[in-house]
Amino acid sequence: MLDAFAICDALVPGFCLYDELERFTKAGFSPLELQTATLNPARFLVREKSQGTIEVGERADLLLLDADPLADIRNVNQAATVVVRGRLSNKPEIDKIISSRRPSGGAE
Repeated sequence: MLDAFAICDALVPGFCLYDELERFTKAGFSPLELQTATLNPARFLVREKSQGTIEVGERADLLLLDADPLADIRNVNQAATVVVRGRLSNKPEIDKIISSRRPSGGAE
């Protein structure tokens, strides 16, 4: 299971995971093996019947990307839409949330 807070400023939950996924690929994991952020945590938490995959009846937490992360893991930074607890947020809303939680000066 990924520990995003180990390398994250924790200002915007979930978004610091991008750096960690990139570090995993630099360590030799293929992007496909990075189920570390989806299916594996669900299995660890014994929630694989309701989380970790995209299926009817699963919990609706989902990140839709504008590019393929299997081609390049850095593509996880290209979020088009996020669905959290069934609530959809598009790119302008995502950007607004991120900027509202960052300190002045644009620290990343």
